[in-house]
Amino acid sequence: SELSELISQPLQSARTLNEIVLEKGVDAQKYTEFCTKLKTQLNRFEILLLQLSKLTSLKTELDETLDIQRYPLPAAIQSAQDLAAPMLAIRNMRCECAEIPPVLLETDEEYLPQALSHLMLSCLSGRESGSTVHLSFVPHGASLLIDVFCRGQRTHIKNLLVRLVTKKIQPDSLDLAIADLILQSLGGTLEELSSGSTVAYRVSLPLLCD
Repeated sequence: SELSELISQPLQSARTLNEIVLEKGVDAQKYTEFCTKLKTQLNRFEILLLQLSKLTSLKTELDETLDIQRYPLPAAIQSAQDLAAPMLAIRNMRCECAEIPPVLLETDEEYLPQALSHLMLSCLSGRESGSTVHLSFVPHGASLLIDVFCRGQRTHIKNLLVRLVTKKIQPDSLDLAIADLILQSLGGTLEELSSGSTVAYRVSLPLLCD
């Protein structure tokens, strides 16, 4: 119910925070810095709302439109990188891939790149500017294993606005939920392999059977 109220009045939390700052008599420079940070948080919150909307309708969409056919892995990875590229550029981050085996998957050419791009963004959530997400590939019997991982320091910047208005819901968990739902529909699996400062996921997808 709290989220529904926020969606109907998307700037209410921004106004509330703005009033708090004004009441404390913050000087002009600090107030300008605050407004800049607040604008960034509002942009991120807009993305969060779009993700929530997508997640609520995704299961029905998958049931109605999923089209499993042969799809080259290199094309899938290129499409996933293209989808993630705008967000990576905004965050000054990048993606590096190990050598991509020229295998064929039994999958959907629209939804698989979406799943992988969301997984890449989930890996990079909360990371310092300049971070890199890595992808590696290992054919394993009738399946292909894709490891998606990121090492390095987490940023200390708190996503205050998103935390205030969504409580326990975080953008990275939504990226992960979208990826997991798509991969399940494609007959794949998603496993978390994170350890210490490394965030890592392993995707298993069916290869094309001769």
